[in-house]
Amino acid sequence: MIGDPKFILLLVNPEERTLAIRCCEETERCAHRISRSKRRPELYSKILLRTIFTLRDDWMVDYSYSIDGEIFPSEGMMKFKIDNAVLASEVKGTGK
Repeated sequence: MIGDPKFILLLVNPEERTLAIRCCEETERCAHRISRSKRRPELYSKILLRTIFTLRDDWMVDYSYSIDGEIFPSEGMMKFKIDNAVLASEVKGTGK
């Protein structure tokens, strides 16, 4: 719904407790490259996880969470309310 970006910005608003993902160019400061796997686009960001964990101290490290979001196609952006996250599943094979 926001196209097929090669780069995105991850934006966290701690006051609104929201996470936004916005399409961007490679040259933008803090741009993250989207990896293409056989299954789906993937992104890994330890900094993002640390930031979200400061807002959601009830999250557990070895689990994944799902958050429904709102899409703003004209802005190339998706926005998620962190407080609406639900437990999706335990991540297998972490245990380190």
